Amino acid sequence: TNEIISEFPKEHFTIISTTDELYQINEYGYHEEMLEFLWNQNNEHYTIPTPYLFVYVEKHSIWRGQYHEYTLPEWLAVDREYNLMPIQSKDPEISYTEISEDYANMPRPRKTLASKAAINHEYRAIMNSKMMKWVEEFKVLHPNSVTVFYEDDDFVCYMIIQNPARLFELSIL
Repeated sequence: TNEIISEFPKEHFTIISTTDELYQINEYGYHEEMLEFLWNQNNEHYTIPTPYLFVYVEKHSIWRGQYHEYTLPEWLAVDREYNLMPIQSKDPEISYTEISEDYANMPRPRKTLASKAAINHEYRAIMNSKMMKWVEEFKVLHPNSVTVFYEDDDFVCYMIIQNPARLFELSIL
């Protein structure tokens, strides 16, 4: 995300992902919630009007319900926050689900707040699986417009370049 922010013109890109990147790109580009993107597949003329689209897909959807919390002296905590500071980790192991064709074929997660969908382990796996399927189908239609911007064992970021005067129809599923 930092590389996208530093290399691409301000307000010329949109990142399609779960809620995670929303605030990081707030002053630089645009963000399309993955859940909204999937629901917009029902719209006949669905477009995103920026020249660069970056699609984030987690190959291993991490369960966001695990987190490590901190402790601090009681006098630093405000009354309403004190109950939110347990002594130890909720789940020291990293739990994740691999994206799959099975998840891609499941019904879309119900329409809810994107932030709630992003922390639901199964929803996250379904959304990322459906996004991977979407990218694969989109590459067949527009092979010269889709490249891998970044990839590792757990994550892939696809870059789609489009002409703002002739936007791609994104509803293909």
